[in-house]
This record gives sequence, structure tokens and C-alpha cells, in this order.
Amino acid sequence: MTYLMALDLIGFGSYPDMVQNSDVFQGIYAIAREMTLLFQFGIDIKKKKSMSIFLPGQSHFTFAQYVNNIAFLTLDIRSERTIKQILSKQTYEAIDAYLDSLKSKPIHHFFLVSPVPVIYNTLGAFVDKIVEKSKAEVADDLIDQWSSHHHKEERRFLVNKLFDFVRAQKNCRLSILSGDAHIAVHGVLSMAKTEDGEKITNNSTIVNNIVSSGIGSMPGVSNALIKQGLYVIGAYQVHKVSPLIKGALHKFKTGKTHIMRRNYATIEFDKKNGYDATWLAENHNKVEKYTVYIYPFTEGRREDVPWGSAETGKKKIKRERKE
Repeated sequence: MTYLMALDLIGFGSYPDMVQNSDVFQGIYAIAREMTLLFQFGIDIKKKKSMSIFLPGQSHFTFAQYVNNIAFLTLDIRSERTIKQILSKQTYEAIDAYLDSLKSKPIHHFFLVSPVPVIYNTLGAFVDKIVEKSKAEVADDLIDQWSSHHHKEERRFLVNKLFDFVRAQKNCRLSILSGDAHIAVHGVLSMAKTEDGEKITNNSTIVNNIVSSGIGSMPGVSNALIKQGLYVIGAYQVHKVSPLIKGALHKFKTGKTHIMRRNYATIEFDKKNGYDATWLAENHNKVEKYTVYIYPFTEGRREDVPWGSAETGKKKIKRERKE
């Protein structure tokens, strides 16, 4: 059985130090840590039983698995989080060691599990700072994002590391699985040229971020932000993640970048090692399906969805299958 569960104590680490280091917050984290070990990994913290999937060299919940030529790396984005960082230097070194261990293995797909989406709405540093200073209820949710001005450089560092890895592999694609938002979103990262200006002719540097949440999770803060118009500002913006990598949200068949309903997502591989990413969302007394086909590695650069559908907000996503 492949475990993709991650500790995501929502908001933890995105509060001021005085709040974060208080007895109450530290007590909540200690209980969350114990319950995560017990109910998600079957480890009784009192017996100090270890589990081999946790990355050596770090003391928290970042873990990895390799199953049927598919590699998984699940990030613990809470235990080391502060307003200024998401993962520590020690954890990045452990990730480097894991990536090195994969270089000799055949991999057709690499999944990064980041509970918070890597590509999501971006409001820009100016709006971020205004909301933070206002001490609005949603301020910690904005700080939580990889796209927050506090974490953009760390996001660039992580994304560049992963792109370097898949570019060095043969026949490997990278996807990102995320939740947290309580709505359905499809983000894409793309790198079209190398540092020398040469066009990349395969699709290893087209990365899909599949964002969904448990069916029991109602749209909450994200819904409120969109209703207030804050997230609409960033819905169709193109993220400049690094000088060579851009990111954006793609439109569903509804014509919007968000599905504002309870949903869950499934991934189903075919014999060619491509997969269907399918979001199932409740709509009153029925379930609606939204499916995008993610191609396997191809030498010809084959977009899973036309980039223009995100960049201009006008072109229709042709690869979406109407159910």
C-alpha cells in the first residue's frame, strides 16, 4: 500500500513568533504530531518505533516511496515552518540524498506531494502586505502559500531542484499533488528553453499541479477570498517562478479556474504511463466530472492542455473530456 498522507496542521507556522511559540500552539502541535504518527503511520510515539519511509537525515515527516517505477516524495510543510521558511536546510539535504538515490532507477513518473499548492492564486507582494498589516482573518492563509512574498524564493529553489532532476532522468515526468484549498484547481508549470536558450523538445518540463481536497471539506477561506475579489486578482496571472519557469492556473470546462464545490480527485494510469486526472465535484443532487489527460513522457513537446488557456483566459482547454 502506498501512503501519501501528510501532516497538514493548517496555518501552523504562519503566525507571529509570540503566538507560534506559545504553550497553547506548541501543545496543539505535540498532540497533532502524536496522532499523525499513530493514526496515519501506525507508530506509537511512546515505543519510539521508526519507519523506513521517512527520509534519513531529518527528524520530521518528509517521506518517500518508490513503487512500480513511480517515485513519491511527500513534504512535511508544517514541522519546520516559520513565516520566513517552509523547509529547513537539513530537510533539503535529505531530499537531495533521496533524489541522488533515484538516479539509477527507472522512473516514468515522479509525484511531489505538497499539502499546500505550489501553483495557486497570486495576489502580488503589495496586496499580500496590505492584507497582513490589516491583521485580517485571512492573513495567515496568504502567508501559508508558496506564492506568498515570504516564500517565493524558497519555491523557486524547490522547483528548480525538481526540474533539474527530471531533466537529468530519461523518460520521466513530474506531477504535484496538493490539497489545503478545499476547492479544485489545476495549475501548470512550464519551462520551454534551457539556460543556453535552446528549445526543450520533450515534455519533462511541463508539470501539472493537481489540487483537490477531501470530499468532506467544504470551500472555506478560499471561497471567502474569491467572494471578496481578492483571489480573482490572481486567477489568470502568470507566475514567473524563475527566469526560465512560468506557472499559471488552467480553466476547467466551466470556463473558470476554480471549482467552488466539495470535491475529490482521482488519478488513473493507462498502459502508456499517461494518466487521467479526474475531479469529482458535488452539484446539488449529482456529481460532475472534470477530466484532463496527462501524457506520458514524449520526445516531442506535447502540452497536456494549451498554455494559452491560462495565459489569456480565453482559449478553451481541448484536452478536457466532457463527461
